[in-house]
Amino acid sequence: MIGTVFNIQRYSLHDGGGIRTMVFLKGCPLRCPWCSNPESLEFGQTLLRKSELCIKCQAKDVYACEADVGQCPTNAIQKIGKPMSVDQVMEAVERDRLFYEASGGGVTISGGEPLSQWRFALEVAQSAQRSNIHVAMETSGMGSWEGLEALRKHVDILLFDLKIMHHAKAKEILNADNKLIQSNFKKLVDLGVNVVPRLPIIPGHTDTQDNIESVADFLKSCGVNRVDLLPFHQYGSGKYEQLQLEYKLKDMPQVQGRDLEHIRDFFRDAGFRTCIGGE
Repeated sequence: MIGTVFNIQRYSLHDGGGIRTMVFLKGCPLRCPWCSNPESLEFGQTLLRKSELCIKCQAKDVYACEADVGQCPTNAIQKIGKPMSVDQVMEAVERDRLFYEASGGGVTISGGEPLSQWRFALEVAQSAQRSNIHVAMETSGMGSWEGLEALRKHVDILLFDLKIMHHAKAKEILNADNKLIQSNFKKLVDLGVNVVPRLPIIPGHTDTQDNIESVADFLKSCGVNRVDLLPFHQYGSGKYEQLQLEYKLKDMPQVQGRDLEHIRDFFRDAGFRTCIGGE
């Protein structure tokens, strides 16, 4: 089976435990304004243009250049998204087996939204498990139950992001179907899957008292008493210009861990085990 991968990142932390290799799959149905991987949104290959590498050999700037990717002498025009087989992915993952064994790490399947390529993600997960490699997956839950139901048997831990809980706002801002997302989450919990809910803290979007209380109420209704808080950052902001996309949060300050202490205290007072940044 062939999937579309836009990055394989080694030596990652906080995405499933220990030292991990992240496999990022292309395609996502959501449109979160704070997305740090905007190159992942489209399902096909995407052109990324880096002005700092452009020597203006064929046009006044990299955005006006019509050269093919292979013709650019400085690699200022890059094609994001590579067709890869499961064996090719696993060859990259296997390189760091010693680190996984020493640290309790493994492979984490991410995106984009892995459920958008769930059959490929499933084969990667199955292959990793056959090789005794720990498997984690990051998801928004925005995908078919068929995919999640198949994957849950071959993933050791599911890192599940909950975002805007208000149904209408989630649809308007994120293009999210909260009924589907919350139904998928509850089904996973009811089946005893190791699900870790995570709440990205985005000022003005997910950090309101109403949203925080809604997350707590939902998790309690599912019998879950853990949540990880993920601070907003600007790590992916430069990619928007390279992709010629509008980035609406460019003036928003990054959130530091100390800024989240009151949110962490709220969850702890409500009986939740929580940490900032994930484990």
